[in-house]
Amino acid sequence: MNLFQSSFQLQNIRALALDLDGTILHTDASLGIYTKETLRLCIEKGITLIFCTGRSPEGAEAYRAAIGASGPMVFYNGACVVDVPAGEVLQTTLLEKEVVLDCLSLVRKENLHFQVYTPDNRLYYERDRSEARAYEKRTGVHGTVVDIEHLFIAPHRGTPHGSYYPGVIKAMVIAPPDRLSLVECFLDERYGPAVYHTRSHDTYLEILSPAVSKGKALARALELRGLTKEQTLAFGDGENDLPLLDVAACLVAPENADPRLKERACQVVPSCDEEGPARFIRQYVLKTET
Repeated sequence: MNLFQSSFQLQNIRALALDLDGTILHTDASLGIYTKETLRLCIEKGITLIFCTGRSPEGAEAYRAAIGASGPMVFYNGACVVDVPAGEVLQTTLLEKEVVLDCLSLVRKENLHFQVYTPDNRLYYERDRSEARAYEKRTGVHGTVVDIEHLFIAPHRGTPHGSYYPGVIKAMVIAPPDRLSLVECFLDERYGPAVYHTRSHDTYLEILSPAVSKGKALARALELRGLTKEQTLAFGDGENDLPLLDVAACLVAPENADPRLKERACQVVPSCDEEGPARFIRQYVLKTET
C-alpha cells in the first residue's frame, strides 16, 4: 500500500513547502517544463506555494517568476522570511560576527573558499576563486571580493548611517565533502549548539545563527498566510530540509535525497531529474494523473 495514501488526508493540503535545488530543480539547477506547468496548475487550483530554500531571494527569483508564486517565503535556509516579489523582509536572524571571524581564521589557514551574505543581501567572497565563479553560474548571484574582516571593523556602503555590519545572514564554505567535515568539527568543538551548520549541497556548508532553520521560518511563513501544519506538504532532498518535518503534515523526498531524509519521509519519489516531486503532485494532490 502507498504509505502516503495510508497515512494522510490529501484533501486537507492547501500549501506546498518546496525546496529548490535537488528537489523541484534538476541537478543542473534548471526548472523542468513539466514541473513548471504543474506548479502553475497548483496556483490555479488555489494551492499556496512556499519556497523553502538556501538561496537568496535574488537567486530564487527566476524560478518564482516562472511559476507566478508570491507571498512570504523562506530564504537562506531559514535566516530570512521575505514577501516576494515585493521584497519586504518580514524576519531576519543574523549570525554573530565573532563566529564569522573565527571561521575566517580557519578557512584562511586551510585555504578554503569562504563567502558571506550581509544583511543588505549582498554577497562577498574572501577571494576570487573557481568556487566563486561556479557558485555564481549556478545561482545567478554575483559577489564582490573583499577582505571580509573589514566588513565588521569599518564603515561600509549600504549599512545604516555608514556603520559596520553587526553580523551576516549566513556564511558558507565551499569545498570537497571531507574538507567540509573539518570545518564542521571545528564548529562543533568550539561552539556546540551555539551555531547551526548544515549542508545544502555535497560541497556547500552553510553556517547560521542557532535560532535559524527552515522549519522555524516555514512556521512563520505559514502563520503569516493563515495556514497550518496539517494543511502543508513539504518537499526536500537535503540535511537542511530535516526541520521541515516538524512543521508540515509530512515530507516527500526524491530518490536522490540524503538517506537520513528518505528514512523519515512519508514517501520517496523518482529523482529530481525525473521530476518525481511534480509527478507526485499531479497524481496525489491535483489528481490529474493516475
